Amino acid sequence: MILQLFIKSIALGAIYAMIAIGFSLLWQTSRTINFAQGELVTIPAFLMVLFLQLLNLPFGFALLCTIAVSILLLGFLMKRTIIKPLIGEGVLPLVVGTIALSFLVRESLTVFWTPEALPCSAVPCFR
Repeated sequence: MILQLFIKSIALGAIYAMIAIGFSLLWQTSRTINFAQGELVTIPAFLMVLFLQLLNLPFGFALLCTIAVSILLLGFLMKRTIIKPLIGEGVLPLVVGTIALSFLVRESLTVFWTPEALPCSAVPCFR
């Protein structure tokens, strides 16, 4: 029990570290802040749960589907609809756009999915 708690704590700390590195890299390279950073991590997590629990896909295939949909949805669609039109307008419109994206994603997940915490029981290593 203590070993499992230790492993989960290390994993959670690694996730927080990766998010902090993302903020730092974004600021150092472009001098902008993306306030939708947390939501851009949340969407693939929800996609993984969708593929594993609702569609009952095998873990490896669900992971590949999550990566593919995340690249298309987050990378391509977000860049085309939010980032590219606002990039020449300065920092403030880009910040406001990412805040709006953050609210949109958060509230959409609350309305269309669930505001409750989801279990990790779908992931084989957490069973």
